[in-house]
Amino acid sequence: MPGEFRHWSTSGTRTKPACGRWNRHTRSSARSWPPAPSTAPCLCGRTGLVPQRLAQLVDARDSVHDVKFAPRHLGLRLATASEDGFVRMYEEIDVINLSHWPLQEEFLADKGGVTCVSWNKSRFDVPKIVVGGNSNVAKVWGYNNSYRLQVLAELVGHADAIHDVCWAPNMDRSSRLLAPASKDHTVRIWRLTIQEDDHL
Repeated sequence: MPGEFRHWSTSGTRTKPACGRWNRHTRSSARSWPPAPSTAPCLCGRTGLVPQRLAQLVDARDSVHDVKFAPRHLGLRLATASEDGFVRMYEEIDVINLSHWPLQEEFLADKGGVTCVSWNKSRFDVPKIVVGGNSNVAKVWGYNNSYRLQVLAELVGHADAIHDVCWAPNMDRSSRLLAPASKDHTVRIWRLTIQEDDHL
């Protein structure tokens, strides 16, 4: 295609794509993936971004399956979902440095392993997070009056592991929509009613 290129790398008798596309009209970046798995991706191009590792979070005792940044109004926080069953929440206090992400709290969310997390984006609610795991149940976690995390709702009905969970954009202040996706080939949409004291 005019204005685009692809770079190919040959290894023995096999030919592998090693680069993405570059468009001369939009001056978009090219990405190059060397065939060797031990080599880091190389970004090039006029508007290319050079990645810089700022921190490494090493608290998980098994595979980390998902990580999500919190909504802006909650500050620079993120949550991780691990096969060890825990959700861990980190917060960067120094937004200039960004190299130190202390562990703020962790909780056992699914003994079979946590596969996905999603923050509630509503600024009108107390912070909530929905967690999916291998136990076939998605759970909504939130803070009680003592500011301790607890399960606020369980979304039961899937026949296999939950692979992804997502909050819908806010439609109104009285309810929230949630959609867990499962290995059982289904997505179920749930409505959560918010009470006056912000409990589900």
